[in-house]
Amino acid sequence: MKRTKTINKDGANDNDSWNMGVEGPTDDEVVNRLRERQMRNFLATLMLSQGVPMLNGGDDIGRSQRGNKNCYCQDNELTWHDWNLDEPRQRLLDFTGKLIHFRLAHPNLHRRKFFQDREIRKKGESTIIQDIAWFNTDGNQVSDEVWNTAWSRSIAILLNGQTLQVVNEEGEPVVDDSFLLVVNAAHEGVEFTLPPSPSGKAWLQVIDTENLEDPFVKVEVADRIIMGGRSLKLLSGAAAD
Repeated sequence: MKRTKTINKDGANDNDSWNMGVEGPTDDEVVNRLRERQMRNFLATLMLSQGVPMLNGGDDIGRSQRGNKNCYCQDNELTWHDWNLDEPRQRLLDFTGKLIHFRLAHPNLHRRKFFQDREIRKKGESTIIQDIAWFNTDGNQVSDEVWNTAWSRSIAILLNGQTLQVVNEEGEPVVDDSFLLVVNAAHEGVEFTLPPSPSGKAWLQVIDTENLEDPFVKVEVADRIIMGGRSLKLLSGAAAD
């Protein structure tokens, strides 16, 4: 097969991507910071999901193929990894590394068993213990009706760290912090009413993609938080004593 040096002529033309209003590189700081935030949103969505995360080479340093989706035959700057990192790309690399370590440190973020509501019986009573639940901005669980709407852009996902259903090498149940992943895909900010933590303790913000300079700073939160447009926060509820 003859190799081609054609730039940006490969792949299909049907695109679902969004350039934030500017095509290609720009000096517009607002656009650049929004792009950086979106990259963090996607990285966090991947690394905070269950299953095996698949990270494409260069995603951790913001590598661009300049819109070319079919670069297998390109041996040039479209496919090379440029390790001369400017400040934003170095920040992204640091963010990705910390995000990976955070995932590894918490078994609640890489469960070995499927989610399933468990029924606990005690003295003739039964209680449903939820290991995962989805919440609206008002703090109530998402209804079937809301799931089928096209306008919903904001949601919170609860991961209960007390329901891992595995034991350690000593045969003791493994427990972890519970997490509330709050996502706002709308362009405008929104207020979230937070559901209670399964442990009964207060939520602590541990990741914020809107904070580009210090996304892992820990901040105590009340029963409501303000989510900026196109942002993601991870809240931690300490494991029960």
